[in-house]
Amino acid sequence: MLEKIKQTADFVKNIIKEAPDFAIVLGSGLGRLQDEVEAIH
Repeated sequence: MLEKIKQTADFVKNIIKEAPDFAIVLGSGLGRLQDEVEAIH
């Protein structure tokens, strides 16, 4: 399972060139928070 996590992290790192300030973990119960957050690219 750790290998799958590493592969997923590498995949995301290749897409997102800058380190994010924060992340919302899926399934954490914070889904409604996404309506309050503005994505700036």
